[in-house]
Amino acid sequence: MRTAGFSQRWWLTLVGISLPLASLISCTNKPIPERSAPITVTEAARQIRCPRGLVRLELSGGIEDDFAASHAEPARIRPARLPNAYLEAISENQSGVMGMLDYDEDGLDALLIDHFAVPRGIVSGSLIIRVKLQSGPENDYVALGNLDENDFRDAYNVRHTFGFQFGVDDKRADAINREQGIYSVPIDRLRPNPRMSFKGNFIAWLNRADRPDDIDLEIGDDAQVDVVKLVLCHSPAIKRGTSFSEFRAKPVASDVSFLSCFADKTQAPCNPFQGDQLCTSPLPVACYKEGKRVVPNLEKSGISPSFAQGGEVKRSNAVPGNSFTTAADVTAFCVNQFGPGWRVLDYHDGAGGGLVTYSAIPPKTRAWVNVRDQRYANCWDRDKLQ
Repeated sequence: MRTAGFSQRWWLTLVGISLPLASLISCTNKPIPERSAPITVTEAARQIRCPRGLVRLELSGGIEDDFAASHAEPARIRPARLPNAYLEAISENQSGVMGMLDYDEDGLDALLIDHFAVPRGIVSGSLIIRVKLQSGPENDYVALGNLDENDFRDAYNVRHTFGFQFGVDDKRADAINREQGIYSVPIDRLRPNPRMSFKGNFIAWLNRADRPDDIDLEIGDDAQVDVVKLVLCHSPAIKRGTSFSEFRAKPVASDVSFLSCFADKTQAPCNPFQGDQLCTSPLPVACYKEGKRVVPNLEKSGISPSFAQGGEVKRSNAVPGNSFTTAADVTAFCVNQFGPGWRVLDYHDGAGGGLVTYSAIPPKTRAWVNVRDQRYANCWDRDKLQ
């Protein structure tokens, strides 16, 4: 019997440093350019890239080897579904109606059942499979979800309680290489079981706290399966916020501050997509007040004038980033610290990624800043744009 488990420019140089200008003026996610049609599942999965700020996870079932049966590639039932008389019978070929398959095995009226460990916080993803259809595609399907037969709630709910699926001949599935039997479907297109009480899509179900940590995969019932890949994009598990650092020296003048993302290569750079400092860490807030006192003659120090927009920066008392719920809360904190007109400094103030001002900021110190156009760059306003 099968056991449970799963294998699873512009550049500016200043004192030996390089500053990106146009490349970091905007952190907005851009569409990934289209590439040539992939000829394998591995290539198709590789072409799925997550927007910056999200974490990419690729899960696999089987090995892409053109259905070779030279070595075992077991499909494994999730432990919570056992014991189960139905699954045990078809697994041991005791059913005259339905059978069970491993990867690369062929057979009619048979299921391939496997499972994946999937985190919460899923934002997007795609399922890619390579199959040979042993008969017509009308009854061949792929299902994901909680397919535990023990979770059927009543005698009338005879279908999978929390199953999301697509038919191989369904328009939800894109035949990206029909000759090789490669099909792909974005997971938000999976069709929910109409009998279940949950009315959200598959991504919403994946992010429920009460769903199993491992989700089931079922492919049936006349399909020979070479490989399955599930590519997911999920939010960072650890919450971090973005900080600017003051340059290690005063290259312009003793009363001039040069705060930036990564101008100083002797210090760790910032990360305006996922944050660079733990939200539990106490750090001053970089508070900014707009003004017209612009630092002149920056070219002599090798700095672009675009970094000088006027105004002043002050550092607040050190506070954990998770002390705030919204960017408005941070600005209110700056007003409370320094008075009307002060607000939290934004990543895009100045040239974007850096700011030169007349400010008294000690060298090699860091402070929280806001990144208004990235979902996971701040300790506040998580999971939304401002």
